[in-house]
Amino acid sequence: RDVLVECGAVASMKALLESADLWKVKAVGCAIVLFITGGYTGSTTPHRQAVIDGGLVPLLVDTAAAASGEAALGLKEMAAQAIGNIAMGSQQQTEYVVECGGVQPLCDLLQAAENLRNIQSTLAVLKEILSAGREKQANEGL
Repeated sequence: RDVLVECGAVASMKALLESADLWKVKAVGCAIVLFITGGYTGSTTPHRQAVIDGGLVPLLVDTAAAASGEAALGLKEMAAQAIGNIAMGSQQQTEYVVECGGVQPLCDLLQAAENLRNIQSTLAVLKEILSAGREKQANEGL
């Protein structure tokens, strides 16, 4: 992960995710972003921040929302999982995912999930987002 971030791979992922009509190319980009943001498996807040700073979150949200058809189902899942990994970062990172519209792809993933592991991990992310929202409300006195 460190090497990918340090060598500037995040910028290359942006080009892959912007490949509008090539879902297989987008799938490669999503897979690499999913690895960089790796959730509980070694990803750090700086890894997630590099993806945010690279402008990838809106592209991931668009990819998760736009992918259609049987072949693109895996693409939607990868994009939504990467969004979820970023949302499991700091308070500010979670808020940014929400601001970019990242909740809907997670809800869609939950609805399409076919195994218990995906359901549990998606529910954990949504719980984290709700906790971040409660914390923000408390901090702002709402």
